[in-house]
Amino acid sequence: MVGTVEGIPRERVVDLFGQHVRAWGELTRNGVGQPLRLTIRELQPAQARTDIRSIDAWQLLGIASDWTSGLSSADYLREVRRG
Repeated sequence: MVGTVEGIPRERVVDLFGQHVRAWGELTRNGVGQPLRLTIRELQPAQARTDIRSIDAWQLLGIASDWTSGLSSADYLREVRRG
């Protein structure tokens, strides 16, 4: 998914970088309902949630090691795109 920012000063975005935020805007989906793009038009700091544990994206690497049933990434994506 891609996120773009419209109408928010660059300095505001930079100040909030690396923080938990709440974002509002227009969400674009593909034909099967998967989110493709969020055009962010409002951005606010969010209170840190103490009831959830934050994890780094690298911690997810390898979480489903056989997700593609042995196919390479390129072959798997080719199959998915065929539907």
